[in-house]
Parts: sequence; structure tokens; C-alpha cells
Amino acid sequence: MLNTMPRTVRLTVAELLEKKGWSTAKFAEEAHLNYNQALNIRRGAYNRIDLDTIARICEALEIEPGELFIFENSETP
Repeated sequence: MLNTMPRTVRLTVAELLEKKGWSTAKFAEEAHLNYNQALNIRRGAYNRIDLDTIARICEALEIEPGELFIFENSETP
């Protein structure tokens, strides 16, 4: 039987920043993002993210793109 639970892709930025001990300001500076953009990414408050931004995040965090994403079950109200 197939799993019919809705799934979503999310960024693991919050966990990666916690592991590095980085503030949002440090993340914004290293990834060349404005503070509000960095904060929204950290909080998961985004609908889209472009490839250039993904590349800058990966370079700043010294990770490969596959380490940036997680596929998980969606929480439904």
C-alpha cells in the first residue's frame, strides 16, 4: 500500500545554523543575503527560493545542496 500522507520539502537551514552556532546576522553576512531574507529562510517562512540563493547558502555553510533539503510528512490541521 502506498503512503498517501502529504509530503513536503523543507530547508534544514535552522538546524545547520544551530550546529555552527551562527546568528541570523552572521548567516546573512556569509550568504550575502539581506537580514530579513536570512531570517525568513531560517524560520522556514518562504514559498520559493531561487537557485542563486541556494548556491549562496551552500557556499556559506560549506555544504552540498543535498544536505540543505529534507523530505518529510506535511502537518495537516
